[in-house]
Amino acid sequence: MKRFVVLFGFLMMGMLIMGPVTSSAQMAQPDEQQGQPGRDLNQQQPDPGMESEQPGMESQEGMAPGGTPMIPTRGTVSGEVLDIDPATGLIAVRTPEGMVNIFTVEEGARGQLDQIEEGDQIDLVVVLNAVEVTPQEQGGPMEPPAG
Repeated sequence: MKRFVVLFGFLMMGMLIMGPVTSSAQMAQPDEQQGQPGRDLNQQQPDPGMESEQPGMESQEGMAPGGTPMIPTRGTVSGEVLDIDPATGLIAVRTPEGMVNIFTVEEGARGQLDQIEEGDQIDLVVVLNAVEVTPQEQGGPMEPPAG
């Protein structure tokens, strides 16, 4: 079994919006590892041995400053290669749970795609990047903080 690590980022907004391809039946089934419906990248937990990449942003485990849930920005996806296109950097991977995910590999790592073939077992190092920031609508008048 070949093991391979590819560093990539989500560079297309469509990848962030679309997420992993699942059927409604798969989404309704609880995930055995996490006890929650379905499984997508946003539900993966960061590697416990990995230090925060944001110094000074200390928080409770799994929580961002202020007590809001934190979305991991780095993780690993393992599975079987279903399709690969080194020219475009696209790779389709089926996880052990049967989920099919399509990823775009960063330019710097695309040369590594020539070393893998359909059917290979691989590990992908996933890095989530923001491609757009939109302010949320605030309801009601702005009030100064009490204090």
